[in-house]
Amino acid sequence: MNKSKEDARLCNSFINTTLLSEGYRYDKQACVPFTEDELRALRLLLREELQSEIRPFRNEAEKRFAEGATQIDGLYQRDEKREQEYLSIREQIRRLEAKFA
Repeated sequence: MNKSKEDARLCNSFINTTLLSEGYRYDKQACVPFTEDELRALRLLLREELQSEIRPFRNEAEKRFAEGATQIDGLYQRDEKREQEYLSIREQIRRLEAKFA
């Protein structure tokens, strides 16, 4: 069975069992297969619906990632500042040792 026919069969089954009223499920029209264009439109609709459902979670994850990245940047800047302070103090000690040697 090719992919298109298999998709049509699955879509028909899904729609018949979940979306259609019980009276329509057993109607002759319920057994009419989907055309390629209908399947394409259904795929696009499902993709849009899925993306709209996922978007809030994705936005929240991006927000938290940005917060984490900002905190990490702050830690790196703090470490660089401490390193500069350490190097400055070490240079002062070296000069004092040279002065009293």
